Amino acid sequence: MESTISFPNLGDGLTFTIDRVAFSFNLFGQQVDIYWYGILIALGMILAVVYAMRNAKRLDVNSDRLLDVILGGIIGGIIGARLYYVLFNLSDFTSFADVFNVKQGGLAIYGGLIGGLLVGGLICKWRKVSFFSVCDLAAVGFLIGQGIGRWGNFINQEAFGTNTDLPWGMTGDHISSYLYTNTQWLADHGVDVDFTQPVHPCFLYESIWCLIGVILLHLLSKRRRYKGQVFVGYVVWYGIGRFFIEGLRTDSLYIGSSNIRISQLLSGLVVIAAVIAHFIIMSKVKERESEDPNYVPVFGTVEQGGSLEDLRLAAAKQRALASSLTEEAQSLREQAAQLEKQEMEEAQKAASQDEPDQEVPDSEEASAKEEVPSQADEGQPKETSEQLIQKAEEAEKKAEEASEEASRLEQEAAKVQRQREASSLIAKASDLEKEAQSLKETAKTLRESREEGAEEKAQEAEAKAVQLEKEAKDYRRVAQKQNDEGDEVEDAAPVQKDNEEGEDING
Repeated sequence: MESTISFPNLGDGLTFTIDRVAFSFNLFGQQVDIYWYGILIALGMILAVVYAMRNAKRLDVNSDRLLDVILGGIIGGIIGARLYYVLFNLSDFTSFADVFNVKQGGLAIYGGLIGGLLVGGLICKWRKVSFFSVCDLAAVGFLIGQGIGRWGNFINQEAFGTNTDLPWGMTGDHISSYLYTNTQWLADHGVDVDFTQPVHPCFLYESIWCLIGVILLHLLSKRRRYKGQVFVGYVVWYGIGRFFIEGLRTDSLYIGSSNIRISQLLSGLVVIAAVIAHFIIMSKVKERESEDPNYVPVFGTVEQGGSLEDLRLAAAKQRALASSLTEEAQSLREQAAQLEKQEMEEAQKAASQDEPDQEVPDSEEASAKEEVPSQADEGQPKETSEQLIQKAEEAEKKAEEASEEASRLEQEAAKVQRQREASSLIAKASDLEKEAQSLKETAKTLRESREEGAEEKAQEAEAKAVQLEKEAKDYRRVAQKQNDEGDEVEDAAPVQKDNEEGEDING
C-alpha cells in the first residue's frame, strides 16, 4: 500500500513515502483497513457541520431541524457524487460491485452538490426550514469539506495536472504509472504529457482556493442582502477556480470522444447563471429599497421568511391552532376519564349481580348511563379509553409543534421589525448628514461674505452641524448593532430620546 511522492524541484528534492492505509484492525476475523482518504473526507464533513451548527442561529435557522437536513444532505451528497462519476465513466466499471468501491476515489464534487441539494431541499420542506438560509450555511461548509478533503487526493496520488517546471511540481509511483498508461488517451483529447516529468499539484491549488473562499464567504454571510446570496457567492467562487484548475488536470471526464471537459463546461455555465441570478435579485432589492426605505429584503414563502405582516399573521394562526388542539386533547382526556369511570361502575355492577344480597339502586344505574353518552347510539364506532388517550397525546404533540412554529415565526417577525427600524435609523442618519453638510457650506459662504456678524453665524452653523453629525453617528451605530448582533429594539430608546431633542433644535 506504500507509495512514493516526490517534489524534485524543491531544494535538493523532497521525497515522501506514504501508506494510503492509516490503520487496520480485525473485526470478526476479517481485516478492516481505514484509509486516509476516508479520514480526511470525514474530517472535512465534521468541521463543515460544526461551522453550520455554530452559525445557524445567526442566519435564523433552527439548529435541531438543521441537523436533520445535514444528515440527509450528506447521504444524498455521497450517493450523488458516486453516481455522477459512474455515469460519466461507465467504461471503467466491469461489474456492479465496482460501483460501490470508493477506496480508489471516484467521487465527483458536482454530483455531490446536486445530490446533497436535492435531498436537503426535500428535508427543508418537510421540516419547514429556510432552504436558502441552509444553502448559505452549506456553502461555507462545502468549501471547508473540499479544502480538507482534497488532501485525500494527495495521499491517493490523483487529481493532478499536466507537466510543469514550477518549484512545487510533483511526481510519484502512481502518477508516473497513470500517465504512462494513459498517454495515448490523453493525446486523443489534446493533452500531451511526459510521465517522467513533474506535474501540477491540482489538489493543492483547489484546496488553497477553497480555504480562501471560506474566509470570504463567512464575511459575506454577515452582510448578505438576501437569503441565498452566500450560496450564489459559493457557486461563483468555486466555479471560477474549478474552471481554470480543471483545464490543467489529466483525469477529467469528457463528453464522449470530444475534448470538452464536463466539469469545466459545467463550471462556466453555473458561474454565468449565478452572476445573472445575483444581478436580477439585487435589482429587485434596490428597486424595493428605493420605493420604501423601511423595506427589508427577505425572499421566500412564509415558512422561509416573508413580510412582517405575513409572519405575524402566520404566527397568530399557529397560536390559534395550538390552542384548539390543546382544548381538543383536554376534551379527549375528559371523555377517556368518564369512559373509565363508566367501565368501572359496570364492572362493579356485574360483580354485585353475582351476590344476591347486593343490588345497585336503579337511580345510580340511570345516572351512570346518563353520565357518558353512548358512542354507538350516536352512530360512531365505540372507542376505548386507551384510544382516546392516544388521540389526546397526538393532539398535544401537534399543539406543541404548532406552538414551536409560532415561536419561530414570532422570532422571525421580531428580526424583521428590528431590521425595519434599523433601516429607518439609517435613513434618518443620512438626512441629518445631508443637513450637516448643508450647514457647513452655509458657514463657508458666510465667512467668504465677510459681512458683520458673519463669523458668529458661521460658528453657530458649524456647531449645529457637528451636533447633527454626532446624532447621525449614533443612529448608524445602533442600526449596525441591530443588524449584526440582533439586539432588542429597546436598545434604540436612548437614541430615540436624543432624536426628539435634535428635532426640537432643528425645528
